[in-house]
This record gives sequence, C-alpha cells and structure tokens, in this order.
Amino acid sequence: MTDVVLAIGALLAGLTVGLAGFGDALVLTAVGLQVLAPQALTPLVVALGVPLYLMSSWRLRGALRARRLAPLTVAGIAGIPAGLWLLERADPEPVRLAVGLLLTVHATRGLARLRAHRASEATTGGTVAVGAAGGVLGGLAGLSGVLVAAWCAQRPWSPDEQRAVYQPYVLVMHAAALAGCATAGLLDSDVGRRVVLALPAAGAGLWLGLRLYDRVDAVGFRRVVLSLLLASGLVLLARTMV
Repeated sequence: MTDVVLAIGALLAGLTVGLAGFGDALVLTAVGLQVLAPQALTPLVVALGVPLYLMSSWRLRGALRARRLAPLTVAGIAGIPAGLWLLERADPEPVRLAVGLLLTVHATRGLARLRAHRASEATTGGTVAVGAAGGVLGGLAGLSGVLVAAWCAQRPWSPDEQRAVYQPYVLVMHAAALAGCATAGLLDSDVGRRVVLALPAAGAGLWLGLRLYDRVDAVGFRRVVLSLLLASGLVLLARTMV
C-alpha cells in the first residue's frame, strides 16, 4: 500500500511540474505524509525531484539565460544553510506564517487582477534577495520554488522564459538538498528502491503535464502558477495552525 500511495503522489507531482514548472515537493509531501514520516519522505522528495527537473529543464534549454539564472542560484545556495539553521535551532513557525500570508495575499490579488497584470524588469538587488529567500525557505520548508516562481511571474517574460529561470533554480536546490541528505546518511536502500518504483509514475505525470502546458496561453499559465502559489500559501498557513 505504501508503494501505491507514493506512486500516486509521484504521478501528481510530475503532473504539477509539467504543467506549472514547480510544486513537486508540495504535492508529494501532502500525499506521502499519509504513509511515511517526514524524515523518510524528505530524501525521497529531493531524490525524485532531481530527474524530474532535469527532464523538464532540458525541454526549455533554448530559453535558458545564464545572466538571469546565476544570481538567483548562487544566492539560493547561500541561503540554504540559514534555512537549515532555522529548522534545527529556531522556531520556524513565524517564518512559515509570514511566507504563507505573503503567498496567499499575492496569489489572491493576482487571480483577481489576472488580465490587468503589470510586469516590471528585475533589479540585481531584488534578484539576489529573492534567490536567497528561496534558499532559506527550501532549507526550512522544502518549498524553494514558490518565491522565485512568484517573482518570475512579475517579469515581462513568456511562460517558457519564466520556467527556464525557476525550474533550473529548483533543480539546483534539490541537488543541494540531496547532497545534504547524503552527508547526513539519509540515503539508504529504501530510498533508492522507492525512487526506482516512483520514477515511472513521475515521468508519466510529467509527460501529461507538459502536454497540458502546451495547450494553455500566457493568461492560462499565469492562472495555473497563481493557483499553485495560493495552494502553497494555504498549506504553510495550515502547518502553523496544527
């Protein structure tokens, strides 16, 4: 039963990444916690996320821009230790509450003004700040992609250009988290077996999600991203109330 539940979670996670370009950790965690403890689930989430984002990012290789991605990624890697520190030594609830409120308000306003969206160019300081904040949130709650996806949605970029920024970013964050799990001795034969069993379902979900993504226009894509950001914010708020 555990393997079946995890396969369903992997299918939905792949579908979400294919359609929106992020959100695998949110979906797989929500499903996987029904059968696994968080300590056993986290290595699976990041180990499965690496091939998912590799496959999805490869499709967008023509839209990759190093000058957009590099500051975010470097800052994100620098922010991960701070997130882990908060997770181990400080009370993470105020941070989760603040981020949950931010995402909920941002996504709700965005959905209400979907067709009156105003885009703006990125600044260097804002890029670094968002990248670092994403790294902190990744170490704290495993949701490194949500802030960067919200930031990309404010840029005058096409859906492909947005995904070509935050998908490689999340890939690097997952890889860094996977290295951390390996260092901590959290990668064992059970994790490997579960990844092997869940990967076909995740790949099928990714394929389906990409087919759906090809059918949505820019406004539809923004609606999908904002809806997932809203779900992420509500999940973070719910965690602080349990």
